[in-house]
Amino acid sequence: MIKGKGKPGEVEATADMFIEEVRDVSQVTCVADVEVTGILASVGQRVMGGVAKIILGQFFKAVEKEMKKEINQV
Repeated sequence: MIKGKGKPGEVEATADMFIEEVRDVSQVTCVADVEVTGILASVGQRVMGGVAKIILGQFFKAVEKEMKKEINQV
């Protein structure tokens, strides 16, 4: 859980990630719940989805990079 508070508003979020094997491949599922208040909620709602996609994209690129390192070491 993360919490943040500032002049533009407050953010409270939780996220869960699950990895499971489906038909001989690993599937990652991410479920998040975010509450935003204040000016941030009214003005920032347009960009928050895009920011979330960017952050998740960075996460998966980092995971892929680490997996390739492990494969190359074997």
